[in-house]
Amino acid sequence: VQTGGYVAAVVNVPHSKTAQMASLVVMIGTLGGAIGTAISGAIYTNTFREELAKALGDNSTPELIDALFNSITSTLIPAWGTVERTAINTAFDKVTSYFFIAAMAIIVPCFPIIWYLPNQTLKYVSLRYMGGRC
Repeated sequence: VQTGGYVAAVVNVPHSKTAQMASLVVMIGTLGGAIGTAISGAIYTNTFREELAKALGDNSTPELIDALFNSITSTLIPAWGTVERTAINTAFDKVTSYFFIAAMAIIVPCFPIIWYLPNQTLKYVSLRYMGGRC
């Protein structure tokens, strides 16, 4: 999945350092994933109850909101096709739009930085040149 990231990182270091660079890419990717998960969890935790209350309007009760927030298998979840279920989906859509906004706020400033990175080229090396060794 991250082949482009590995190649871009490894092309800039000598062969003896490729393992360290590849492990650095994996570490940064894992750390970024953990931070992203924490941000998503914080957004969900701090906005979903409020969005549920707004979307459900007069049909909302504290018990229903707590049941929906705390369990996806609750018996209080309305059936598909009902007005309440559509309101729940609307609330969840609103919360996921906050995820998108947070992701764009993080990634958009990276584009100018990427624009100014130097281009690197991979050189073709024949096996004969290397003495038959890979």
